Amino acid sequence: MKITQDNSGSKALEKLADQIKKAKLEVGFFESAKYPDGTPVAYVAAIQEFGNPAGNNPSRPFFRNAISQNDGWKPLATKAMSAVVGGSMELNQALNQMGLKMAADVKDSITDGSYEALKQSTLDARQSRKRTEGVASKPLIDTAQMLQSVTYAVNGEME
Repeated sequence: MKITQDNSGSKALEKLADQIKKAKLEVGFFESAKYPDGTPVAYVAAIQEFGNPAGNNPSRPFFRNAISQNDGWKPLATKAMSAVVGGSMELNQALNQMGLKMAADVKDSITDGSYEALKQSTLDARQSRKRTEGVASKPLIDTAQMLQSVTYAVNGEME
């Protein structure tokens, strides 16, 4: 949508502003993501993010770390929205670019974060579920289901 300086440009700008107000970008774990036993991935992610003292699970704030460590999100959003207003990019394209970057940063936080080491009992439990030797010793990554479930949605449509 090209914004011009005449009256039609003003109406186009109003229409675009309305579209931007209604636009929605969500990043995280959606209802459809479940472990094979039916447990929602979002439930497990919340336990990992905030901890569960009753279950002896420490907090491993991968999502909050992704947000706090990625000051590039604001400049990306500014650049993308400038392109939308300038007519060189569609709004959904801009939101998809932002969603891809944000989801990738959350995944990076899961894989690269410095978290409290797993307890031996956790390592033993992981090993007991395997049919082969070797076990993932990295916190937040056992089956990689949570990692693979990080995605984004633009206006309610998952990508």
